[in-house]
Amino acid sequence: MSLIHIATRCSGDWRSRLGDPEKHWKRGYSAMETAVSWENAAHAPNGLPQQIADLFQAGEMKDPTLLLAVAEHKVPLEGKGGDAQCDVWALVGTNAGVVSLSGKQRGSGL
Repeated sequence: MSLIHIATRCSGDWRSRLGDPEKHWKRGYSAMETAVSWENAAHAPNGLPQQIADLFQAGEMKDPTLLLAVAEHKVPLEGKGGDAQCDVWALVGTNAGVVSLSGKQRGSGL
């Protein structure tokens, strides 16, 4: 697995990074919904999907700003037969410091 990650131009760029691009690239599936959500957020001042920005604002960590996001981030797991994969891994700057987050989006919501 290469440690070089490419920038995306649209949600479709995420598809090639999926374990099974045919099976997982469908409306309502977390891979596609996450890609659409994060690519739309690229135009937001903080670079984050609104639902995620709201979570930060509701807690003690204010002023969240996307520093880095990796689409379909893979982590090698020995003895498990393959890599673990999350829809997105991100570093977010806040008033309290940098936060690492990863996850999947469920359907069209978070």
